[in-house]
Amino acid sequence: PMAIETTHLSAKRFPALRRSLVKYTSLYTALAEVYDVHLAEAEETIETSLATPREAGLLGTDVGLPML
Repeated sequence: PMAIETTHLSAKRFPALRRSLVKYTSLYTALAEVYDVHLAEAEETIETSLATPREAGLLGTDVGLPML
């Protein structure tokens, strides 16, 4: 893995989304196929931080390592 992405979506608008992701491993595919939502644009924020124990475990790196 090279990145961790966090997406904020309404649980009320997209019920059972987690179950849909088992079948459709792509979030955008799941939104299109299950909810008939086709994204035209998105807003993205990129920030720097130090790797937390959880993030370091997911990325296979050291805790406290600077990340972008």
